[in-house]
Amino acid sequence: MLMLSSRREDKPREDIFLFFPLRSLRTLRLNILCLSFVMFVVCPFVFAQEADSTAAAVQEAAQETAQEAEVIRLPEAEVAADRETPEIVTREEMERYGAQDLWEAVRQVPGVLQSGGGRRNDSNFTVRGFGSDSVPILVDGIVTANTYRGEGDAARTLTGDLESIEIQKGYSSALLGANTLGGAVLLRTAKPRDTLELSLKSSVDFDAVGGFNGTTQVLSAGGRGETFYGKTVLQYRGIDHYRLSADFEPTRGNPQEEGNRLWSDSTDMKLTALVGWTPQWKWLDGLDMWLTGLYQDSDKGISPPDVGVLETGDRFFIWDWPLWKRKSVSLHADYERDRLTLKTLFYFDKYDNRLDDYNNMTALGYGIHNAHSDYDEYSLGGRLEGGWVFSVSLSRS
Repeated sequence: MLMLSSRREDKPREDIFLFFPLRSLRTLRLNILCLSFVMFVVCPFVFAQEADSTAAAVQEAAQETAQEAEVIRLPEAEVAADRETPEIVTREEMERYGAQDLWEAVRQVPGVLQSGGGRRNDSNFTVRGFGSDSVPILVDGIVTANTYRGEGDAARTLTGDLESIEIQKGYSSALLGANTLGGAVLLRTAKPRDTLELSLKSSVDFDAVGGFNGTTQVLSAGGRGETFYGKTVLQYRGIDHYRLSADFEPTRGNPQEEGNRLWSDSTDMKLTALVGWTPQWKWLDGLDMWLTGLYQDSDKGISPPDVGVLETGDRFFIWDWPLWKRKSVSLHADYERDRLTLKTLFYFDKYDNRLDDYNNMTALGYGIHNAHSDYDEYSLGGRLEGGWVFSVSLSRS
């Protein structure tokens, strides 16, 4: 006798009984064959029924778990560029941030990393990791960096006479010249828009403990007529000191104490004059020609005290800049008529700089320094750009 059984939890047990009489060896063989046939035919149905029962139970349990679990759906995230590239800092943004120089004006621009101090007491910045040797600073097309070192001091570039600052990241026009691997910073001098413009802005700065820190004045006067326009901007900034952090601890052998940083005072004076001509003649309609002059005189102070321990004792490397001047004259002309566009620039730019190196505090007190290190440099150049717009029309008959 052989019994096959099938059972589910929600149904009664089902049993199948098979009887095979055993009378002889031949009959035994026949019964074995019959039993094999029955097992081959019946068993798949029995195990299939059991598998279906197990799958149904698993599916039912999963549905109950899903109903009990709390499903939270998050909103889909959308990535979109809300600012243009290149970055442009407008006159309104500079006033809103209280920026008085280029170093302060680019502080809010993404991808710009600032640095200051050091042996040269310069304030510089990088654009996506590229320094001033790969990201030149140009004012109306004229490079402002030191010709010898390829660097400059962004804190010396006052912004009271600027219309906008454009930061090009990672790309720039080949017409800007060499050393533009990481981009370029373009400064544009503001032109008058109204018939008469008069402005006087003055500000006073205080440090973290309420002490007087400096003052800034910007005087501007200009106007625009039918064929002529002009504008003059005089800027002055005097910084009394730089306040150190309250956590600063003096080190042995360094003259720097708590409070204000030594020799952190500086003064900047900048005069910008611009006069332009826009003729109304028939063939010169669309011409804008202007002449710009710039004079700047700065006292950038002395570098922070740097101590080097030698065998004979402590030695102080003190760098002072008694002379820092810049003079620039440039002639610009833009002409646009119909499909023709012309742009010209001729300029002369002179940079004077003197560095005095003192070995110690005693030498500084007596005015005894090493040989002067002078930068007496100038650049003379020009540029001519032209363009013509071609129009091609395709027609089909």
